[in-house]
Amino acid sequence: MTLIQPILIAFMIVGVVAYFRWLRSSHWDRAIVLFLGLVGVVLVAAPDLANWLAMAVGVGRGADLVTYIGVVGLSFFCLVLLSRLRELESRLADLTRQLALDEAVQPEDPEPRA
Repeated sequence: MTLIQPILIAFMIVGVVAYFRWLRSSHWDRAIVLFLGLVGVVLVAAPDLANWLAMAVGVGRGADLVTYIGVVGLSFFCLVLLSRLRELESRLADLTRQLALDEAVQPEDPEPRA
């Protein structure tokens, strides 16, 4: 095992533990983070497996395969964040509108109409 492998494995484990400790998320999100953490540890511990998988799918090196998967994953993550941001903006606008209607002051009518 090279010097960098235990360091990378420790960072991945700390990242997964920190995610579970401080971030609230759905069960699916937690399962995905746990799965990705385990895959990361396995690929760091056995880099030949990453190379074998890369060759199996037609990519030159394991590092390239991990990079491609990472780019696709980050793109998906950005889309999910954008979707949640738009949902929160819509909810905030609805709440602001409802608050404005609830606290609206009716103007007084100076003259009664006949």
